[in-house]
Amino acid sequence: MKKTFIDEIEPGQGINDIFVIRDLQSLEKKNGDPYLRLTILDKTGEINCVMWDRVEESLSLLKSHTYARISGKVSQYQGALQCTVTKVEDVGEVDPADFLPVVDKDIDEMTEQLLYIMQKVHNVPLGDLLDSFFDDKSFTSLFRAAPGGKAMHHAYVGGLLEHTLTMAEMGLCCCIHIPTLDSGLLITGIVLHDIGKIHEYTYDNPPIDKSDAGRLIGHIGIGLQMLDQKLKKLSEFPEALADHLRHMIISHHGKIEWGSPEPPKTLEAVVLHNLDMLDAQVNAAKSFMDQHPGGGWTGYHRVLNRHFYKGE
Repeated sequence: MKKTFIDEIEPGQGINDIFVIRDLQSLEKKNGDPYLRLTILDKTGEINCVMWDRVEESLSLLKSHTYARISGKVSQYQGALQCTVTKVEDVGEVDPADFLPVVDKDIDEMTEQLLYIMQKVHNVPLGDLLDSFFDDKSFTSLFRAAPGGKAMHHAYVGGLLEHTLTMAEMGLCCCIHIPTLDSGLLITGIVLHDIGKIHEYTYDNPPIDKSDAGRLIGHIGIGLQMLDQKLKKLSEFPEALADHLRHMIISHHGKIEWGSPEPPKTLEAVVLHNLDMLDAQVNAAKSFMDQHPGGGWTGYHRVLNRHFYKGE
């Protein structure tokens, strides 16, 4: 049974417990000797690690296992916890629930809130489209459980639902302050923009990872397929409206270099993209800051390319 969780670990503490292994790298010191970098994680967080000794025997075990018993000493390095691993051991059976992070909000309540917002879509074809998705018990079950990402943002069970709900709530505020927005189109686009993520990730067993379809097609392509499958059954759905929704899905990353084949070209698509960026970056920053104990400055976030200040 797992006893030590990452959110309880402090600098100076020794550890000897089971963790998920991720981001394993075999590197060389300046003198040519090998060393390892890896990340260990459980449902409460993650810690970057280095291993200087017993590298070859440990590398063989780590490459072939998702879980391992890690022994080492935790210190603080550049504002973040870091573990110097001294020993790696094989483990028997584990409880995946100890290692898969879950949203800290009630999934049933979030589902009810999102369904309530969807009722504000008074355009009949858009309402029928949303109903066609959420009347599908299989879709709803996957949508409630799916993560919003692998590592960057909302990377936990229920993350997709939380991300979508937050965007929908902000979308309603935007419609009040920008009355020229088509509120029904914006809310529908927000709800559907990331639906492909229900098939993009695997998360039955940790860590969260990309599925084959996720790697080959990505959630934008998968989402377009899912939308068109539903539209085929709604024969009266206006084609121009369908193109607006397709555009909102394919453009929501904003730029080609960020994964969108087209930039946002409608007012609703521009708002959707910016709400997506806002919620994703705030969640990523908060999650990163939570991993760094105390106040002051965090370590360096390699994706967002900055340190974050937590205050005194």
